[in-house]
Amino acid sequence: MNENNTLSLKIFISGYSITKICDQILIFLIPIIAYKITNDISKSGIIFAVEWIARILLLPFIGTIVDKYSARKIFILFEYLRIFILFIIIITMYHSSISEFLLLNILAIVTGLMGEFGYVSNEVIIVNLYKNSFHNTQKYTQIIDQISLIISPGIAALLVKFTDFKVILIFISILLLTNPSIILFKTKNVSPIINSINDKFEESFIRILKRNKIIAIILTAFF
Repeated sequence: MNENNTLSLKIFISGYSITKICDQILIFLIPIIAYKITNDISKSGIIFAVEWIARILLLPFIGTIVDKYSARKIFILFEYLRIFILFIIIITMYHSSISEFLLLNILAIVTGLMGEFGYVSNEVIIVNLYKNSFHNTQKYTQIIDQISLIISPGIAALLVKFTDFKVILIFISILLLTNPSIILFKTKNVSPIINSINDKFEESFIRILKRNKIIAIILTAFF
């Protein structure tokens, strides 16, 4: 890999890291905020379930959409759309009497749906951008994924304990701009890597089956 490609990879991994950690923080942050404002652990569990149900139900169809259209465009569109909706919800929290718990449920659905679109389309982008160093790139992204899973719950809890949650959401919204902006300005169009829609559906369902721990957590939240 030449110097220019190495620099490109470093920029991509940096943006990926920020977005991935913010995404994971949001997953844990929203239920924690729900518990803080309602003092009801069951409502916190409901919101956590809503986040993952939204992801799991849409996952088989996301693969088809990404296969049909440009993964790059989908990633940029849904990441910016998620940030825009997040800002709208924050503004509504400051200036409206609408139930914050209701707004958090909407935010949970948006985070789940948009986050999963970003996850799937980002994998396609990685394969296309770094064909010659895919395994090396995949190694870095897997490390980031695991680290984000480990540190995000603790970060979310500490942030809620010491900072107003609306300020946290604003800060996360700003950080989420990093990766889609890098993809927007540093890359060209990315073509699909899977030709068959049936293959994409099969791959999507396999992803769901691999997330059996998450499914168990969701079911536990309802009982």
